[in-house]
Amino acid sequence: PLPVIVYFHGGGFVLGSPSQCDPLCAHLAAEIGALVVSVDYRLAPEHPAPAGINDCIDAVRWLGQSASELGGDPGRMAVCGDSAGGNLSALVAIELRDGGGPALRHQALIYPATDLTQSFPSIREHADAPILDKPALDAYLAHYLRGSELTAGDPRISPYFVDDLSGLPPALIQTADLDPLRDEGQAYAVRLAKAGVAVRATNYLGAVHGFMSFPGATVVGPQARLELVTELRTHLM
Repeated sequence: PLPVIVYFHGGGFVLGSPSQCDPLCAHLAAEIGALVVSVDYRLAPEHPAPAGINDCIDAVRWLGQSASELGGDPGRMAVCGDSAGGNLSALVAIELRDGGGPALRHQALIYPATDLTQSFPSIREHADAPILDKPALDAYLAHYLRGSELTAGDPRISPYFVDDLSGLPPALIQTADLDPLRDEGQAYAVRLAKAGVAVRATNYLGAVHGFMSFPGATVVGPQARLELVTELRTHLM
């Protein structure tokens, strides 16, 4: 049986689909020798928070019961996601810890959104950044929360505000230096480490949000992919 990686795509909880992540998911499958399951969770504004989060939790719990039918090993599972998908990966790991599993071996968070209140300095420092800017963040958040009972600072959607982060699976957090989300990803890594979680956190200089989707266009893209593969393989094999 193969180790299992459950992937959650980015897109601000509003856009995106599993197909946009096919190149990265195929790369992980080939390089690690893993079964990669890419989740087509519900999107806002038609489905505000926490609909997408619940879908991702349900998907991992289903795999905990059914991975063997797909040739996977439910005892060797990890979650991985980029941007909004990094947020979802973190939230899934927390819910599985609190809700009886299944246990995860690892969580790989690629430039994750961890604080939807947008309180960190990089939000303002890179408000006009390419790929993802402040107006886009505001629009995504408005769609995600419209009609929801949750607010941006609720720990059910902003993992940075979860009181207790102990007992979570080891984490890789990759951030992009020219990204509005840079600081909250790094801050979440610090909080995990202080809670006793094994963390590797890397900030890629000169990179913008989304660079893992076009690694050949950046100097650091191949290194970031190698780091991701290495960390997942280390914890899953």
